[in-house]
Amino acid sequence: MVYPYNLICRIYGLTEDQFKEKYSNISKDQLDGLEYMISQLPAKERSIIQASFKDKLCWEDIGQLLNMDREKVSLRIETAIKKLRSDSLKKYFENGLEAEKQKGEEQK
Repeated sequence: MVYPYNLICRIYGLTEDQFKEKYSNISKDQLDGLEYMISQLPAKERSIIQASFKDKLCWEDIGQLLNMDREKVSLRIETAIKKLRSDSLKKYFENGLEAEKQKGEEQK
């Protein structure tokens, strides 16, 4: 499965078939929301998420690039995924970036 669908599956704990059933029509606004979610991570976690899910590097290669051991890369991926699973971030994918921005403006 290719990026960003592989990351969405990981965030939501879905198999490829479950993903296709639930998210058959992802909008550009939802993808923008996912990118916003990722942008809210600390820089090193963003780099690790990109290297793992977008560039499809193995943990050893990511560790070499970022001067970390494999175990630390694994822990950082899990930490980043937990943050991406938070309701405060997931809403940007589920509702779309623009919809969430509009909600924020309406609440002001």
